[in-house]
Amino acid sequence: MKEKKCGVVYSINCGDCKEEYVGETSRALGVRFKEHVQGCQPSAVKEHIAATGHSVELQDVKILAQDALTYPRKIRE
Repeated sequence: MKEKKCGVVYSINCGDCKEEYVGETSRALGVRFKEHVQGCQPSAVKEHIAATGHSVELQDVKILAQDALTYPRKIRE
């Protein structure tokens, strides 16, 4: 299950347009995705949803790379 994967570079694609967000996290992908959609911190994904009324779904998130080390993960991002 991809939502439990940690140490990943991921892309979130808008379900309604061609916008794409690429990010990285050391934590579980599902936790980070929820922060993008429901969290209280600013997020480019959250801003896109608010500005357009579009939606994103966890099933549309793609894992681009996985690395336990932060620096190589940030390079890949």
